[in-house]
Amino acid sequence: MKISIIIPTRERAAYLGAAIQSALAIVDDNIEVIVSNNASSDHTEDVVEAFEDPRLLYIRTEKRISMRQNFQFALDRASGDYILFIGDDDAVLPGQFPALRTILETHRPDSLSWPRLTYRWPEDTSTKKFGRVLMTDGNTFGAVRKVGAREPKEALLSASVTWDDSFPALYHGIVSRACLDRLTLPQSEFFQSHVPDIYFSYLGLVEEVDHVHADHPFTLSGSSPASTGCSTRDQKNDFSEGSPAEMFVSEAARDPFQDPVVIGSGIPAGVFQVLEAVLAAFPKEAGNVDNVAWYKFVLKESASHPEVSRKVIAANLAEHAQRKGLSAELERVVSEVDQDTNHAAEETAESAENASRGWFEKKINRWKEKSKTLKFFGAETALNAANMVDEVLTKDYQSVLAGNKPRSRAWKDAKKRSRALRAGR
Repeated sequence: MKISIIIPTRERAAYLGAAIQSALAIVDDNIEVIVSNNASSDHTEDVVEAFEDPRLLYIRTEKRISMRQNFQFALDRASGDYILFIGDDDAVLPGQFPALRTILETHRPDSLSWPRLTYRWPEDTSTKKFGRVLMTDGNTFGAVRKVGAREPKEALLSASVTWDDSFPALYHGIVSRACLDRLTLPQSEFFQSHVPDIYFSYLGLVEEVDHVHADHPFTLSGSSPASTGCSTRDQKNDFSEGSPAEMFVSEAARDPFQDPVVIGSGIPAGVFQVLEAVLAAFPKEAGNVDNVAWYKFVLKESASHPEVSRKVIAANLAEHAQRKGLSAELERVVSEVDQDTNHAAEETAESAENASRGWFEKKINRWKEKSKTLKFFGAETALNAANMVDEVLTKDYQSVLAGNKPRSRAWKDAKKRSRALRAGR
């Protein structure tokens, strides 16, 4: 069974080396690591050429293309039976890879997901928690379980849950080539949305792929100033000229393929737009979408975004509602969201007055959570962070999967190694 690890990249040479090195640190001859350079103008090629490993394949687009196109460009050149995408500021946990292969060979699923560990590069000034990795006993050494599609699909269609780590995933998740081929439209490319990772996750739910989730990490999700997600996270919503988010939007606009429905910028509007793309390509669940619930979700979650962004979203939702015959329902939702926003502002002011109350209960809760959490600080790169995680987890998950070690024992041993690691830094 061959596994392809794909790393799409664009103008992020400063981070890329850590991602490549983490993947090539995997002790396994039956993998390939594909770096797909989206016509970068920096020293990306020099970074890749510094590695000498027959498992490494470097490809480059002739001109700058969209994220969707670069994902497709790399996917078309992958030869693995299973496909895993990570970002160029992310990392693989090489020491956990044998357990990943064991799960794939045992279960042969269409897709496999796992909890996302997050690492923030020191340059990520959106948070003071840089250089930190956090793990809990709930997402480490856990069970491998088949995830039924019915309940999460219904939650997605009703906008009650728009993302969960147990969703099918090919970005920080792994998918069989057979599954991707089965879900590719005739005479078309696989990716039918400008947000390729969410597209597969939603498509996997709608088409009910054979999906398995393991409560144990195999990759590290990095966040840096160059990340598109970092640029749009929370209230920042940075679409200034030259920002990762602005480049994503402008490059998507030049893609010959366009999403069938446009909602707007930012994550809330974006995920609704992806769902619409999925249902345009695979329409069997189109009649089961609760569009009114989605309107409320998008408007509520976008309430803190810049005014110009909110106006675009409102106009696009109005057009969508008119096509669906839901204009009156949208007007009601707009009124409800406005009332909820004003009420939330009042509650915030009131909670500020009561901020000192309940401090003892909060302290007890923090102490309880601390006993279930492992934290690592000071990692200078995603590769450093991945090595620290591997040092703490060792190969114990293989022992847990084989039934040779209880999960509780593995967690206790990991806590001991974590304390020793912190003491040695």
